[in-house]
Amino acid sequence: MPPRAKDAALVLLVLVNVILLCTVLGYVLHLPQASAQTAHSLVGGGGRFLSVSGMIDSGGVNALYVLDPVQQKLYAWVPPRSGTGPAMMLRDTRDLRADFAKQQAPAVPPRKR
Repeated sequence: MPPRAKDAALVLLVLVNVILLCTVLGYVLHLPQASAQTAHSLVGGGGRFLSVSGMIDSGGVNALYVLDPVQQKLYAWVPPRSGTGPAMMLRDTRDLRADFAKQQAPAVPPRKR
């Protein structure tokens, strides 16, 4: 094998090893996944709630969104601006049935058979 071919083979093997190392490190050192948390309700007949934290209006206001799948409502809770008062205040409520009823259904072409 000529020296240039040996150098090319060595470079190729090093690149393959670097790719494999990055793949293994990507699986081992992955970032934690932010999952929503479900909680059993103690009010209203034992429904379930889904909650996830987020930002409102990209203005840096933290919020806790609570989804009630039984009533199909979304609640946005925020901490008070002052340090006194309740721990969380209800900022907004959305009726998901009404919101999704307003949207037009996307035009889906018929399936070819």
